[in-house]
Amino acid sequence: MITAEESISKIAFLFVAYAVISGGIVAKGLSCQFQKALENNIYVQHLVGFLLIFVFIMLEGGWDFSTFENEKADRDWSSGNSLHTLVFSFFLYVIFMLSSKMRFWQSVAFLGGLLFLYILSTQRIYWERRASISESMSNYLLRFQQSVIGIVFIILLH
Repeated sequence: MITAEESISKIAFLFVAYAVISGGIVAKGLSCQFQKALENNIYVQHLVGFLLIFVFIMLEGGWDFSTFENEKADRDWSSGNSLHTLVFSFFLYVIFMLSSKMRFWQSVAFLGGLLFLYILSTQRIYWERRASISESMSNYLLRFQQSVIGIVFIILLH
């Protein structure tokens, strides 16, 4: 079963996906036909967006539904659970698509919440791995992150 800490990390990953997908600068280096397909074909756009999320998750070693399975062996870009990662990618892409339909200020609040969650999550893990934070403070931050996730999803569904 996935722990709350792992869930927070996965949701915070949406910020990374937004940063990459909204960049769009890379497309200018592709062939003219591919650029035209990206501009005019909604299915190609969705496929590329989904694949970007999938590839970036796999680059960090893939995601598994089971913490126990994750801990059995080291994972890297070539040895992650690609089937489970496809499922995670699908759900993250659905959330991405839902969030892309929001109004401007809603989007700003949503992205701001994801950025805050990402920073808080990575900083808490950084402190934990260096034994720079007490267990009670880490648990408090974990509960706070869960609250931020709730707020972010309320913004998404509002």
